[in-house]
Amino acid sequence: MFECDVLCIGAGGAGLVAAATAAGTGSRTIVISKMPYGCGNTRISGGLVLRPNISPKDSLDSLMRDIIVGGEFLSDQALVHEYCKRAGLAAELMERFGIIFSRNSSGQPAPLPTAMGGHSLPRTLTGYCEGIPIGTALRAAAAGAGVSVLDETLALSLLKRDGSVTGAVCLRWATGEIICISAKQTILATGGLCRLFYPHTSNSSSVTGDGFALALDAGAELVDMEQQQFIPFAITHPESSVGIVCGEPAIAGPYGRLLNARGEEIIKGIRTKTRAEISAAMALARQRGEATGHGGLLLDLSPNLRRPIGKKMFAFIKRTFPSMIDAVRHAYGEEAARGEIPWDVFPTAHYQLGGVRVDTRCRVRGVANLFAAGEVMGGLYGANRIGSTSLAELFIFGSLAGECAAKSAHETERPRIDLDHAREVQQRAGRWRDKKGSVRPVQLMRELGAAMWENVGPVRNASGLEAALKKIEEIRLRSEDVSVAARRDYNPEWLDALELEKMLVTAEAVTRSAFERTETRGGHVRTDFPRRDENRLKSVVVKKSEDSLSVEREDVKLEKYGLETKGGPNPIRERIQFIILGLLPRKTQEKILNARLNLGDSD
Repeated sequence: MFECDVLCIGAGGAGLVAAATAAGTGSRTIVISKMPYGCGNTRISGGLVLRPNISPKDSLDSLMRDIIVGGEFLSDQALVHEYCKRAGLAAELMERFGIIFSRNSSGQPAPLPTAMGGHSLPRTLTGYCEGIPIGTALRAAAAGAGVSVLDETLALSLLKRDGSVTGAVCLRWATGEIICISAKQTILATGGLCRLFYPHTSNSSSVTGDGFALALDAGAELVDMEQQQFIPFAITHPESSVGIVCGEPAIAGPYGRLLNARGEEIIKGIRTKTRAEISAAMALARQRGEATGHGGLLLDLSPNLRRPIGKKMFAFIKRTFPSMIDAVRHAYGEEAARGEIPWDVFPTAHYQLGGVRVDTRCRVRGVANLFAAGEVMGGLYGANRIGSTSLAELFIFGSLAGECAAKSAHETERPRIDLDHAREVQQRAGRWRDKKGSVRPVQLMRELGAAMWENVGPVRNASGLEAALKKIEEIRLRSEDVSVAARRDYNPEWLDALELEKMLVTAEAVTRSAFERTETRGGHVRTDFPRRDENRLKSVVVKKSEDSLSVEREDVKLEKYGLETKGGPNPIRERIQFIILGLLPRKTQEKILNARLNLGDSD
C-alpha cells in the first residue's frame, strides 16, 4: 500500500506539470506512468506554443473568439475563458522549466511571422527543441519538486468509497505486482486515445485511451468523444511510415496547393485554414474518388520555390519543422524534401478533442476528489483545435489541476480504502495471465484499429458506424479466447490484454457518440449528413450505467460568442499583403522578410 496526498495518473506533459505544481506546495505527490515517465504524446510535439498579446492588436477576447470559431462553437466557453485568461503564463512556466523559445534581436519572444491555422494574429512561439527535450525538462522539474514516480505502472481501476475517489489499483508490470495507492485527491492525466486508429495515427504506442474508461467506471461523464483532430498532412506510404505527420496548414507557405490525383486544387488558401477544414476537404475528395493510388492527396509546395517571398518562407518553414522534413525525406526522397515534387498526404489521427467533463478548476463533474487535465479532459476545443494550443494547455490546466488538487488535499482527511473492491480488481486483472486461447491480444488490437479507421475515421456514415459497433462487440467476445504468457514480470501480452479491455470501452464511447452526431462538424465528414447543421449544435454526453453505455445530447451554452461570430485569419487581406510585398524592390522585400522571420541581414 502506497499513501500520498495527490496521485497523478499519467506522466506526460500535463501529468508532470500537475505533479510538480502539487509537490511544490508541500503535498506528498505520486505519479504513475505506464511507460518511462516523460514519454507519451508530449515527446512527439513540435515545440510550438501559444503566446498571446505579443501583438498590440491581440486580446483575451480575440483569442477566445479564434478558439471558439475554430472549434465550430462546440467548446465549453467557460473553459475557453479560463484557458485564455491564463494563456500568457504557459510560455513563462515552460521557460522556468528550461524550455527556451525563440527571441528577436532585442531579446523579446519572437512569434512565427504569420498566423497559424485558425489564429487571426501571429501568436505562436517556436522552441529551440522539439518534444523529447521538453519531456526531459519536465522530468527534471518533477524530480526537483520531490515527486515520487512509479514507472511502468498501469492504473487498473480508480478506488471509490461513499462516492469519492480514494486512489487507484495498479499493476507494476515490470514486476507483475498489483498495488493499491491511497490518495486524498487524484488527477487523471492519461492523454488521448488516437492509438485506436493505428497505424493511421501520429500518437505514441501507450496512448490507448485508458483514462476515459477509468473515468466512466468511476461515474464520470464524457463529452463529445466523437471529435478527433485529424492533422491533415501525413505520409501515406511506404507502410512503415504510414500516419507520420509531415506538416500542418502552415507548412504550405504562401503559395502551396492541395491537389487531387487529376492535378485539380481541392481547397484554396490552405495555409490560412484550420486543420479541421482541410481534413474534411481531403476526406470528401477521397470519397469522390479523387485520391491517388496510395489513398492520399498531393501537397504541392513547388510554387513557393518560384517566387522570392515563397522561397524565403519555405526555407524558414524547413528550419522550423526539421523532423517533419526528415520524415518526408525518408519516405519520398530528397526532391520532395526540397519541395520540388508533391507529397502524397492524407490526414492522420492526432489529437482527442472530447473527453472527461470538468469544471473551470479541472474538477471532474459528478465525482468527488477527482481532477482531469491534458488531452483526457474534454470541452475546451469543441470540434477542432487551432494550432499551437496543446502545449500551452498542458501547462495552463496541468498547473491549475495540481494547484487545486493540492489545496483540496490539505482540506481532506486520509481516505479509507475499499479492500473488497481492490481484491475484485486484482482478481479480474489476474485472470488474463496464463490464458491458453487461440489469438494474441495484439492481433485483436490491430483488428480494432483497422475497424475504427475504416468506419470511425475522417469519413463516417450510419452503416459504417453500425459495422464498427458490431466489430467492437465481436472483438470483446473473442478477447475471452486470448493467449497470454504465464510470466508475471515484463509480460507484454498481459499488458496488451489489460489495455485492450479499456480500448474496447473507449472505442464504443467514440463510436456511439459519432452515431449521435448526425451532422458534419469538425475534421470528420458524415457522408449521410454532409453539412454542418446549427439546429444540431449539441454536445454528445456518454455515461456508464451498470455494464452499458448511454448517450444523450445536451444544448451547448453560447455564453459569449454566438453562431454569428467571425474569427480566424483573413485570407484575402493576407493575399493582398503578399501581392504588395511582391511589387516592392528586391532589397526592400528582403529587409521586410528578414524582420518578419527574425533573421539577420543575410540568409
